[in-house]
Amino acid sequence: MDMKLECQLVLRMINIIHYIPIFSLIALGGALGACCRYAIFEIVISSLGNDFPYAALVVNVIGSCLIGSLFAVFNMSTIDSGALRVFWVSGFLGALTTFSTFSMDNVLLFEQGSYVTALLNVIISVTLCFSVCLICFRMISKL
Repeated sequence: MDMKLECQLVLRMINIIHYIPIFSLIALGGALGACCRYAIFEIVISSLGNDFPYAALVVNVIGSCLIGSLFAVFNMSTIDSGALRVFWVSGFLGALTTFSTFSMDNVLLFEQGSYVTALLNVIISVTLCFSVCLICFRMISKL
């Protein structure tokens, strides 16, 4: 191997090593978010049943509330919130919220001929999640 190629490989490894703490924060937050998502799904399905995708709706509303609140706190903070933002937003909320599940639930409802239920789920989920995120962001920003 020539010296230039070796230097490039070393620089790439150093660059990757630089991101290990960030990846660790994302992984830890993601693990906690995924566990919370599973627990919430189990509780909601056992309480409300599976006739409507309540579990994904509940998780997405909780996630919208949390992300609105967290961004307001991060915007007000005078300290560097980079690590906290990575942990909570990319990690925890990335694993907790379920846009892909939301999409698949609606595809399955549509494929089963439950067009009204699918449309109702889209309208309720988008309206409620947007509203909760906006309300939480504004409430926390006013503190």
